[in-house]
Amino acid sequence: MANPNVQSLPTARTPEGDFLRATLLKKRIIKPNFRVVKIDETKYYTDPELVKAAGKIYAVFIYDSNRQVFLCELTPSYEFHYVESTTEESLSDEHYDNLMEANRHRESSEYHHTAFAATIPAEHTQPFSQDWEPEEEQYATDEAYNELVEDLIGDERANPTF
Repeated sequence: MANPNVQSLPTARTPEGDFLRATLLKKRIIKPNFRVVKIDETKYYTDPELVKAAGKIYAVFIYDSNRQVFLCELTPSYEFHYVESTTEESLSDEHYDNLMEANRHRESSEYHHTAFAATIPAEHTQPFSQDWEPEEEQYATDEAYNELVEDLIGDERANPTF
């Protein structure tokens, strides 16, 4: 005998069950908040002449602070999309070529814990653009989101923030 004090959930065979299932399965779309960051990577370069000429060497990335991913652990991470490397000082053509060669095999993205992003100095991080707002159709699907990221990387290369 069923307990009269317990209200059962609608089953899949009722209209209420269809509504409940549709509500639970509906994908939540979160508007991206893209940021441009530069990270000091000077210590990873082994060419002393390049390091001396460059001063500091930074990697520039774009990441979405509203999109966290989980990589086989409970700690959330951000996906940092590599844009380019930049330096504190202007480089000669030879040193610039050496820098580009050093980055030739670099991955297009890397992952950092969300806590890492909080340690980036304020002067090394900027919102992608103050006057730009993505439209929902630009990020509603994974394919559209990836295209948007590629477009932003191209924009950042053409008009560097740092």
